Amino acid sequence: MPESHDAPAIPSRSGRGWQRAAALAVATATLALVHPFLLIGVPFLALALVLGASGGVLVAAGVVGVVVVGGWAQADATWLVERGWSVMVAGWFVALTLKRPRASLSDRAIFSVLGAALASAMVFRMRPGSWSAVEWVFSERILNGVGMAVQTFRAVLESNGLTSEQEALVYESAQLNAQVFPAILGLATVSALGVAWWVYVRLRTGGDQGIGPLVEFRFNDHLIWLFIGGLALVMARWGNALVRVGTNGVVFMSGLYAVRGVAVALFMSGGLSLVGFLILVPLVLLFGSVVLPLLITGALVIGVSDTWLDVRTRVRSMVA
Repeated sequence: MPESHDAPAIPSRSGRGWQRAAALAVATATLALVHPFLLIGVPFLALALVLGASGGVLVAAGVVGVVVVGGWAQADATWLVERGWSVMVAGWFVALTLKRPRASLSDRAIFSVLGAALASAMVFRMRPGSWSAVEWVFSERILNGVGMAVQTFRAVLESNGLTSEQEALVYESAQLNAQVFPAILGLATVSALGVAWWVYVRLRTGGDQGIGPLVEFRFNDHLIWLFIGGLALVMARWGNALVRVGTNGVVFMSGLYAVRGVAVALFMSGGLSLVGFLILVPLVLLFGSVVLPLLITGALVIGVSDTWLDVRTRVRSMVA
């Protein structure tokens, strides 16, 4: 999510903005461990209430508000966790937008997630046992989702279903995901904030450029220290808690750097052509277990190295 200015005065209608928002919405729904509507709707509601709203924004905000507070009488731990996280992220996002309106959308989204994570850590520190409850909520959600997927495979494939070894591998993967759910939730939230901002800009100004093109995606280079610090905690092995903190930091930043690497690769190649797409998709479908790790690792290396190389700026300065 490259730089996008606060409430553009002149609407822009390139026709591509909705596609970027849709892609981020799909990413949010795929990664989200809480209801994706909350991750998108609560920040949108906060933007509408604090930054101002036109008629269309007010109507949308009213609908979102009704959905968000729905079920208050039957609120359980899951209800509170979902809305608590969404509200904290929304608060940070609005505050950063007010304080740094010219900051890039990606920076505002990432630092909002980091701020909400820090605030959550302080709450967990002051309320012993609350972290265990939150961890249980998300772990159960992940394992239940995997269980339903396995049952669906059995029903659809019947005799050709998953073998016991494959099922064991799936559940082992689910356990690993449960260990890094904060990082996964963080990545989903970054995507959701992009969608919320696009919807707000679209309804308020009519412009569809709240989200810039993927090829321009970048973020604050100083965040490399979060990646390095996470690696240091993992390698130092100073207790399980710190190892887990480091692991989540590495996973979160790896996701962001992989996307940055894709952006650099698209810039250098001039974009993904139809021929390239038609070649890449069959390779991923047929040899996904081999091709995907290679592609992700390559994108990660490119993204991390771009912190120092800044390839796009160098190329543009050479061409100018």
